[in-house]
Amino acid sequence: MIMNHCGSGHWLMNDLPSKNWINNPDQFIPTSHRRTTLLDPYTSEYDRKLFSDVWFAKTMPDLNQRNPEMSTYLIQNTIWWIEYLGLSDIRMSPYPYSDKNFMRDWTCAVMNEYPYFNICGEEWTLNPAILAYLISNMAMH
Repeated sequence: MIMNHCGSGHWLMNDLPSKNWINNPDQFIPTSHRRTTLLDPYTSEYDRKLFSDVWFAKTMPDLNQRNPEMSTYLIQNTIWWIEYLGLSDIRMSPYPYSDKNFMRDWTCAVMNEYPYFNICGEEWTLNPAILAYLISNMAMH
């Protein structure tokens, strides 16, 4: 599953419930891919947003997971897919680009419904500090 973006041709993009369901809806701003902004206490808010609140690619609008309606939609949609397909696990792709508070809430909602469910978060870094941070964030449910 992918929680932080969708394709620019996704049906939702043709009829957004409100403009703030997408980060930077009027322009493409690419992510910096600087994962260190997640855990560095001295990172500026500007740099942090250049990692997490911008588009993954030009054809992948960034979903605003801080919008309560978008957050609820994504959580309910996940539970629907689990039920519909009878899933026992999900590979979350790409985990660190999503809002960490949303991912905590998403993980809690899934694990509260399905206590023995398995979630695997995709990450491309070999930096142990970043991996440790992400693992500890996932485990907070």
